[in-house]
Amino acid sequence: MSMDISYEEMVARNLGVLSAAEQDKLRRSRVGLLGVGGVGGMSAVLMAKMGCGEIVLYDDDRYEASNLNRQILATTATLGMPKAEVAGAALAQHAPAVSARAHVERLRDEEAMRRAFGGLDVLVVAADNLSTVVRATRAARVEGIPAIVTGPFGWKCFVTTVMPDGPDYEKTIGAPSAGRPMTDDVAREVDRFQREFLLHTKGFTREMGERMRDLSAPIVTLAPVVNLTSCLAVAELAKVLLQRGRIFAFPHYLALDLLTGAPWSVRDVGFAARESLEQPAAHV
Repeated sequence: MSMDISYEEMVARNLGVLSAAEQDKLRRSRVGLLGVGGVGGMSAVLMAKMGCGEIVLYDDDRYEASNLNRQILATTATLGMPKAEVAGAALAQHAPAVSARAHVERLRDEEAMRRAFGGLDVLVVAADNLSTVVRATRAARVEGIPAIVTGPFGWKCFVTTVMPDGPDYEKTIGAPSAGRPMTDDVAREVDRFQREFLLHTKGFTREMGERMRDLSAPIVTLAPVVNLTSCLAVAELAKVLLQRGRIFAFPHYLALDLLTGAPWSVRDVGFAARESLEQPAAHV
């Protein structure tokens, strides 16, 4: 079959769920994706298949064997390759009528992020570490860009959209970075706060939870959790772009526990984590 596929052919089965005007709005959108690993890799594919016209990918990491358990673009053929470049090439196959721009670079501070994010309509933040999420939401707020924050871990996941004119993300979640420059020391405090939060979700073995809290182990999760989070994030992206349906604007979350099938409270877990940090001797 010819690879000369038109945009209209590609998105034909979106129509009827979306109006022609809504699909055209997606076609004219410019969306960013910070992190192209687990949530980011699948999100990139879904954004393209939805028909988002331009997708900008940011990630300096490369695929490794430990990514094979959950990251949809991690295969034996892509191990050792830059994630952003792999995603860009994959989108050319999945959605040839969509433009993908891959940046294999680390955005080390808020100023670099501001320069990179300028001109985006929406940003999806698919980064592992909370310190990176905080930097990204700061930059997006300054640039006036909605930032969709994702969280997959254990059996649980969440998405929320941090609006540029909404509540301050750091202050509301009680991050230790609130009102402070993001130095390396502050970033470590923020990431320890995140790991305490993860321990309180009670989705891990005690040993793994404590290792993650001590920053001696990476965040662990499962393929269904990661890839469902991508689906939720891209659905949220479409709603934000089209201004349609219920948008889970921060401090509201769409949060699911795949083990029980029940919703859960991100805020309640966050409160418990903060209390534990204030009383180091306390145990979960």
